[in-house]
Amino acid sequence: MHPSSDRTVVEWYPINALRNLATSQARTELVFLVDVDFVPAAGIQQTLATQQQLQAMLTCSVTALVIPAFEMGTTADAETGNGTLPGSTTCAVELPTTKAEILPLVASGSAKGFHVEHFPQGHSNTDYGRWAVTGAPYEVKYSQYFEPYIVASRRWLPSYDERFEGYGMNKISHLYHTATLGCRFVVYPSGFIVAADHDKSPSWNKTYGKAASPARRKQIATLYQDFKRRLPPLAPPSSGPLLGDWLAPLAPPHAKDPHAKDPYA
Repeated sequence: MHPSSDRTVVEWYPINALRNLATSQARTELVFLVDVDFVPAAGIQQTLATQQQLQAMLTCSVTALVIPAFEMGTTADAETGNGTLPGSTTCAVELPTTKAEILPLVASGSAKGFHVEHFPQGHSNTDYGRWAVTGAPYEVKYSQYFEPYIVASRRWLPSYDERFEGYGMNKISHLYHTATLGCRFVVYPSGFIVAADHDKSPSWNKTYGKAASPARRKQIATLYQDFKRRLPPLAPPSSGPLLGDWLAPLAPPHAKDPHAKDPYA
């Protein structure tokens, strides 16, 4: 097929190329790497903006702040991969906004760790049981296929590999690369993100749906193995104390010099 044909251009969504573009255009040092269908709990942005110790840890070390991810809604249909809520921009369920609101929903089964039932490797390392009972940050280990949603400094974050298009290993590969840099994964103790159950995307159906080609899945697996071969071995995480008093009252930050140049402008 000729590379200039429309079908070739749009066959697979260039997700990682767009992620790189978005990161390059960010005007802050810290960026939140998250999927668009998630809604953050109240207060995350305020904490990041006002807690100087937390900012110092994230800007002065190779550390990623893991924001626990949850999902709400009924289990996806095993035949179609679709949930019971329509895939639209209108959310059909009321999403919790605080930890006090989401914990009873987790206990009742109305909310659960993101994809922990059908792909536990993706988020189980977050340790949702520990998160439920703690008010302090804690470090978790990386293992292959761990793909948390993180806040980190774009000064050291690697670029996404743009060879990954459409659905499959696009985010997992980036987190693997992040881990090879010796990144520490530290879980945010009081906030979270949550997504309502919705239909699977066209990219998912083309890759893992009933009519998907096994050749496509093999292509992705081969690409992932090649991706890992190009990187150094996984590095042990960097060391350093955790900041257990993130949420303690802090002195107001110093006023910014109005004449100072914004490096992200």
